[in-house]
Amino acid sequence: MFTALALLFALAHASPLEPTCITAFGQTACGYDCRAAYGQVRCAPTPYGRCHAGFGTLRCGPESVGDVVPSHWPRATCRAAYGDVACGYNCVAGFGEVACAAAPWGACVAGYGGVSCSATRKAVVDAELLGSSIPQATCVQGFGQRACGWNCVASRGTVTCADSPWDTCAIDLQGRAHCSSGAAVVR
Repeated sequence: MFTALALLFALAHASPLEPTCITAFGQTACGYDCRAAYGQVRCAPTPYGRCHAGFGTLRCGPESVGDVVPSHWPRATCRAAYGDVACGYNCVAGFGEVACAAAPWGACVAGYGGVSCSATRKAVVDAELLGSSIPQATCVQGFGQRACGWNCVASRGTVTCADSPWDTCAIDLQGRAHCSSGAAVVR
């Protein structure tokens, strides 16, 4: 009993930027915002991550987007819906799914029977670490499709977005989508 109370006191007073370890159910996990529930023990992989228990599931997120992340990122949030849990940024639930973006400038959308979120390229995070201001990603829907990212296009039955703010997308005369895949440029 004393060990459990000491563990709860230590977790309540631990700095969110300091990694901690937790042991429960015969398992140990180390990281950030550590939780134990439903026979599971988990920790978020980064200081800005969160963990949440719901519907018999314990999830932590967002997924790591690199070894180092910008220190100004806000703490992630978690959302529980439809018997599932997701943690990250700009979370969306719909059509029996819940999902979150891996970065604060990410975007998610629910439509056409599912949920989609923008991808997070390590090169974009690295550019932000070097001082680039990353614009908010957006989402587009149409023609029974959905996509999230930057410079999105929807035309002639195609919907697509670039996976970095420095890439561009266009629809050619045959209605096919093309996105450039240039390297992130610090601006």
